[in-house]
Amino acid sequence: ATVSIESGPWLLANCEVRSAGGVSVLCQRWCVARIEDSILGGMGGGKDVLWARLLPDSFQRDTRLAADGLIACDRAEVRVKRSVFEDCGYNAGDCAQAWNEAVMHIDASVF
Repeated sequence: ATVSIESGPWLLANCEVRSAGGVSVLCQRWCVARIEDSILGGMGGGKDVLWARLLPDSFQRDTRLAADGLIACDRAEVRVKRSVFEDCGYNAGDCAQAWNEAVMHIDASVF
């Protein structure tokens, strides 16, 4: 994960958290977190950006996508407001997912 949050309370505001092939934000182990006015997801830009063109041919170019924008698990409580989830879904991931007794509230956000 690019950012891993445990315990809390934590506030992530006005941030851009990106991952190339992984999870942008992982909230776990009874964490309490608020994410506001932020962008969560992959590197974006498509295959024609300079860093993607310079990758060796054997490298999976679609790793510019994040696997997941946000994961909440292990009884985490996460509130998301006015945020954008983009360039997610690498390796069959999701923009946001909650499991193992986690609670996620998403309001006024874009997927």
